Order: sequence, then C-alpha cells, then structure tokens
Amino acid sequence: MEILRAWLRVIRRAQVPIKYSEGYSPHPKISLGSALSVGVASAAEYIDLRLSEQIEVDPLVEQINEAMPIDLMVLGAKRLPDNTPSLGSSISFVDYLFALEGNIEPDKLEGSKGDIEKVVANLAKEKAGAQFTAPEIVIVDSHSFTVRVPISVRVKDLCAGFSEISLFSSETLVVDRLRQWIGSGTTLADPLDI
Repeated sequence: MEILRAWLRVIRRAQVPIKYSEGYSPHPKISLGSALSVGVASAAEYIDLRLSEQIEVDPLVEQINEAMPIDLMVLGAKRLPDNTPSLGSSISFVDYLFALEGNIEPDKLEGSKGDIEKVVANLAKEKAGAQFTAPEIVIVDSHSFTVRVPISVRVKDLCAGFSEISLFSSETLVVDRLRQWIGSGTTLADPLDI
C-alpha cells in the first residue's frame, strides 16, 4: 500500500496524464505487480500506468524520476497495447534471494540443497498444482541461494519450511525479491520484454 501511495504522489507531482476510472469516485488506473511481503526487499517492482494521452516513453521516465524518491527510481518503461492484461494478473513466477546471516561453513548450504528443493517442491505443488514442474534452486555462495517459485507461494511459507532444515534453525534469513516473470513454467519472460 505504501508503494501505491508513493506512486500516487509522484504522478501528481510529475503531472503525469493518468487515466481515471469513471463513476462517482474516480481512481487513477494503476496496476502494481504482485504484493511484496513485509520485511522483504525488492529489486523487481513493476507498475502499469494507463495514460489519458499518448506521450513518448523516455521523457515520461525522466519526468517521473525527477519527482520520485531516489530508492524508487524507474529503471525501464515500455508502451503496451491497450488490450494487454493487467500486470497483477500476468505475473506467474518470482525469483527470491535468501541470504543466511551468520558464520556458515562453505559446504553446509550446498549439502542442504536437496532439503531446500523438497520444501520448495512441496509448497509449489500445494499452491500451484500441476502447472509447477520442478524447483529451480541456485546456490550463489556459502551464505545465499536463489529460488524460483510460482507467484502463489508465499515467502512466509518458504521461511517456515526452511526453518525445519537443521542448517536454518539457528540462522536469520534475509529475503530479497530479484525478478518477476510472466508466462508458463517452460517459457518465461520479463514483463518489459512482452
């Protein structure tokens, strides 16, 4: 909700020609990507803005970034056809980076990869059903790993599942959302690539 409020302020300040809904109480036509869990940082936030007039993308990005807080800068933008489904309904998978705080022996995380895969596979099958094939886990270094999961799998549930693994029982997990994807499990694309 705070990101939405920030965007509404920026749109007003930057005088973006946003389109409004019709009716008694018009609202700006804005669609955010999937909600971010409390306590999770993100390097992959997306927003759909429906504009009331055709304007060039690059000057619009500059106009928005001049009014935007430094930590919420727009890194890329693209004009989409009017009939494009909303971003919130299009995101299907998410990549998270999990980092363990503490002194972890170099091979311990790699040795726990099978347990991590089981947790992710069980949650994904429970939440996403048949559309999920196999978990994608990448060990980044001795303290961190990435996980690609269906959008229906919550970070809270992943952390609860990981806490059952002996390596994680006494460690603090720091979570960052790295990417959001649209498409099916076999063909994924960045939302800006559609």
